[in-house]
Amino acid sequence: MRVIGIDIGGSSIKGGIVEFNELDNPVIVEKISLSNNERTFNEVKYNVIEIIKRLRTLDETITRVGISTTGSVTKNALVRNAGLFSEYRNICWDEIIAKEISPEIKSWTINDGQAFTLAEYELLNPKPISLANFVVGTGIGGGLILYDKIWTGNTGTSGAFGHIKIADHSDVICSCRKQGCVEAFASARAIEFLWNKSGRNNTFNDIAKLATSGNLA
Repeated sequence: MRVIGIDIGGSSIKGGIVEFNELDNPVIVEKISLSNNERTFNEVKYNVIEIIKRLRTLDETITRVGISTTGSVTKNALVRNAGLFSEYRNICWDEIIAKEISPEIKSWTINDGQAFTLAEYELLNPKPISLANFVVGTGIGGGLILYDKIWTGNTGTSGAFGHIKIADHSDVICSCRKQGCVEAFASARAIEFLWNKSGRNNTFNDIAKLATSGNLA
């Protein structure tokens, strides 16, 4: 069995064909990545559709797509809001993919932090009863496993650790449009902004290398 997996992140969108063997062990057989430069939903939509189309040229029998995305996602797979991108609100990817590519394709969408948590949990042996998982990147997310099941909460936002408020204000506006969140201080985007306020011009990778080499500036 083959499916297409899509990850919608703040900096790029990645996709791949995942093949499951007889033991249900997943293997990625093809990968594509496209950058997000404009931070708009139109760009996100174009990149997602483009990746699916390209991957299906390699195997047109694929009719299942799994999507992990930044933002809050309901239990019914509706993306309520993804603050990193303008106009990325109340989006049903299943409807879009059916319209843009084929109604034969069925998709399911989940928050990226929760998707990452499920993947990590599946790899653990033995598995704990409960697990809290943090995902740190352009933003900060995560997920909760409680009694062997992913916990989404009533609104689908459980595990959004990056949006816990830890200060009254911050120079960085969080992706949720509020100030003082963990994400506004500790995400890659926030670290870049705070580091470069003094006139420096370094990427997050530059800053990480300086930190790991013992630079305390």
